[in-house]
Amino acid sequence: ATLTVRVTAPEALLVAASGQRSAPTSPSAGLRTHAFTVERPVPPFLFAFAVGDFEETLLEADGVRLRGLGPRGVPLTAALSTTAAALRFLHERTGLAYPDAEYQQVFVAGDAAQESAGLALLSASALDDLKADPGDDWIFSHELAHQWFAFLLPCADFSDFWLNEGFASFLTAALKEARWGAGAYERELSLFRQRSAK
Repeated sequence: ATLTVRVTAPEALLVAASGQRSAPTSPSAGLRTHAFTVERPVPPFLFAFAVGDFEETLLEADGVRLRGLGPRGVPLTAALSTTAAALRFLHERTGLAYPDAEYQQVFVAGDAAQESAGLALLSASALDDLKADPGDDWIFSHELAHQWFAFLLPCADFSDFWLNEGFASFLTAALKEARWGAGAYERELSLFRQRSAK
């Protein structure tokens, strides 16, 4: 399906959603309407949105605007830089550029790791993990890889869903090898096997 979603929220709150952003409008004092459109038909499980008292960080990477929304006072630059490296790697290895002008990451409380069209919802704890160990970057590349394997190239139906996860997991391990060496590749595959068995 395609989708256009409009979210009207207090103007102090920031909004992210699947698809490309349009300029916000102000329907009345203190409110702002945000519109996002997914023009390419995609599986509906890739639709998501978030609204909150976020702080925004932007970074340009190879013609793509990376937009991070996260808790106030928590720096997002390292996460976006990690995502920029993953974006370049995936473009190079797949031979296909990222399909849109913007990719958004929203860091939220709790346990979140979910891809959607042009957007990933991620646990804010991933920011602490990355700060403690720059090699703990799997979640950024894994969810980004789904922009190629789920969004650009969706599986036929849920019986083939393993293809989305399989390609994203393999590409995450391949990126780890490129950035951190062969041991990081083997460790990532071992972790993937453990998660799959569980």
